[in-house]
Amino acid sequence: MEIKETIVHKVSNVTFADYFKDIETKLREKTLYSPRFVRIGPLVVRIMCYDHQLDSFISRELAFISIPTSPEHFDYTIYAWLSPKNFSEMKEHRIVEEGMSSDYLPFISIDGETGRTIGYNKEKHSFYYCFTSSVPEELAKEGHVFFRQFYQMLKPQSNTSLVHGACVGINGTGVLLCAKGNKGKSTLTVLSLLKGFEYVCDDYLVLEKHGQQLYANPIYSVVTLSPQMYNEMYDELEGTRFLSNNWNKSKYLISIANHHDKFRTDYPIKVCLQPEIVQEPDPSIVLCSPAEKGNAIANLVHSTISQIGDSTDVRNNLKLINLIKDQVYFKIKLCRDIYKNVECLRTFINEHCYLHH
Repeated sequence: MEIKETIVHKVSNVTFADYFKDIETKLREKTLYSPRFVRIGPLVVRIMCYDHQLDSFISRELAFISIPTSPEHFDYTIYAWLSPKNFSEMKEHRIVEEGMSSDYLPFISIDGETGRTIGYNKEKHSFYYCFTSSVPEELAKEGHVFFRQFYQMLKPQSNTSLVHGACVGINGTGVLLCAKGNKGKSTLTVLSLLKGFEYVCDDYLVLEKHGQQLYANPIYSVVTLSPQMYNEMYDELEGTRFLSNNWNKSKYLISIANHHDKFRTDYPIKVCLQPEIVQEPDPSIVLCSPAEKGNAIANLVHSTISQIGDSTDVRNNLKLINLIKDQVYFKIKLCRDIYKNVECLRTFINEHCYLHH
């Protein structure tokens, strides 16, 4: 089998401008659906979509953070389109700026076989994202839409970042769940939402710190569950909408837009929890030792950068650590009974509500 080698070019900003001009010229030949504006933490982002089915998928994922009227100012633009292979006449490229220490989110990346194009025009604060399919099952391969672009937009913010974690709470007392995948955080978070908790996210959120207080903001109106947990929560999920499988059918993508009344913005984080699945009949929550706290922080940071693919940016990794290092950390030991786990979390948060007030 022939192995294709990615071609890396280092070019001047003038050449970058030519590439972006070529893309925008061809996009003007396509139908632009109504520009969409969303709020990502402190930023306003304009989304220009050139495919109807793709636009529908994006609108479902970003329903809660959509801004109903066009704002006077926006910080970034994302151009999104569905392209045939011949959209760009350029062959396979991966282009980075001269002197960059990392090729994470290169300024232009083009897959010569599929036509997939990803770009970032730093001069115009614009991102370019060409999808190769608008079929929901294919789109789900990408994970949550634009999460890498949102992360990149927030990198210059000194006190704000997109992170891979989960957050729910009661009466304004929020808990941040810090864990890598397959540790039970999505199951606990989604069932907590369905059982009346206040909700921020089950997968990606925006953390923002002001003084000593850490706040969480939602992004997505969708959640992901394994088929097993989807079936176990089937009755509780009444009113939600199944959107798609992911690429290997290990996760189901579900719309929770009907629960927007439980979503919370600028939600104060009071404690952090590290979930762990145990072979015990009942769940429990215990204070973390210093070593366990360090492990929980490392899990959140590592999970975030591994999802994004940005492990080489030491400065940004330190920012992530500084956002969460001053929190109090507990370990929640999850048993096999997911309903017991939720009631254990409810009791724990209610006790912290009482102590806080």
